[in-house]
Amino acid sequence: MLDKLTIEDFENLIDRDVTLCFGDSSQSGRVVEVARRGEKPPEGRQPFSAVVESGPNDGYWPQGTHVMVHPEHGDLALFMVPLGPGEHGMRYEIAIN
Repeated sequence: MLDKLTIEDFENLIDRDVTLCFGDSSQSGRVVEVARRGEKPPEGRQPFSAVVESGPNDGYWPQGTHVMVHPEHGDLALFMVPLGPGEHGMRYEIAIN
């Protein structure tokens, strides 16, 4: 499934709520940013990154593979890197190449 994801799949989620699953814990989050990264290869998809912001909590989850529930594609195991606190919670970056 991950090999089929496109930048449009995430651009359509900007400012929409998603569910983030960190181990046995889940919380609401929101896609706040999507950006193109580098040039699109002749064959393949446009590399991009997405930033999701989790709901308020007392800490953050370390970088690693966590699940984001996409409203159209279901559970996606994505590598997320904490960027630091945002306006409403911790911000995590997801890179798709």
